[in-house]
Amino acid sequence: PNLIHPNAIISSEVILGKEGICIMAGSILEAGTEIKSGAIINSGATINHDCCIDKYVHVSPGCNIAGNVIIEEYTWIGIGTCISNNLSIGRNVTVGAGSIVISNIEKNFKVAGVPAEKIGLNNE
Repeated sequence: PNLIHPNAIISSEVILGKEGICIMAGSILEAGTEIKSGAIINSGATINHDCCIDKYVHVSPGCNIAGNVIIEEYTWIGIGTCISNNLSIGRNVTVGAGSIVISNIEKNFKVAGVPAEKIGLNNE
């Protein structure tokens, strides 16, 4: 089943996958966003309009994701990260805690910093 904390704020126009989604307390999901199966949206994360959070993505506590962002499957977004609008984060990416993402990130990279820069590769 999907597990959604009663203190999460979810627009009626959000599309949720059928199973395994976990949305924690204080999370805010805006209109036009899609959260696919197996994703975790942790405490206090905000996901703005028209985003797509793919399968098995983990959005850590306190992350802020602006509008029209695509995050592909198996990606981990570290605590307190901010992602600017109109960006794409590839499959199997790790974004370090507190990073500020202002450009697209290709699949299989580790990034961190302000602004976020490539620091290594993730194994597939």
